[in-house]
Amino acid sequence: VWAPGHAATLALGYWLGGERGLYLTTPVLGLLALAALWLLAIVALRAWPVGTRHLAAGAAVALLATSFEQLDRQLTPMADLPAQLFSILTLYWALRSARSRSLWPAALAGLCLGVAFDMRYTQVLLAPAMAWLLVAGARERGARQPFKALGVCAGAAALAALPVLRYHQLAFGGPFCVGSEELALFSLDAMRRTLPR
Repeated sequence: VWAPGHAATLALGYWLGGERGLYLTTPVLGLLALAALWLLAIVALRAWPVGTRHLAAGAAVALLATSFEQLDRQLTPMADLPAQLFSILTLYWALRSARSRSLWPAALAGLCLGVAFDMRYTQVLLAPAMAWLLVAGARERGARQPFKALGVCAGAAALAALPVLRYHQLAFGGPFCVGSEELALFSLDAMRRTLPR
């Protein structure tokens, strides 16, 4: 019913540490998400003075770390924190790619986006903002082929999403078919029905 990505990380945690490893997987991924947020804030605020940048990054991490939702998600083996981790890493690498001549950050951004999709299907909505960032960053640097980074990113994302799309094909009859009717609630038509409530 759900995206199978976090089930794979839980299986890895169980394989490495048994039942204890299974229960530690989600909190460890949550701690890694806080570290990734620190990195994202440092890169996003690079124009700020170093001391102010570190203070702002620390404040962002403290706010997230002490929020009720974050603490609650640490205690349940759900896909929220792993999806958060890979979404933050997607944005981090996309920002790094926008400021780099190398294609490696774009590939890593795509890989993280694909893994985030594997954790939660709705994370694919990061793709339009990421595409704009990659193309705008390449043009700002005067790159002759501004869409090259975008192509590398898309290829890496597709590669990471391929196992899940194959699973959909085998289990549900098509790569974009899912076993949950929950995604139907994630539409413009659902807004018309739920907004009055």
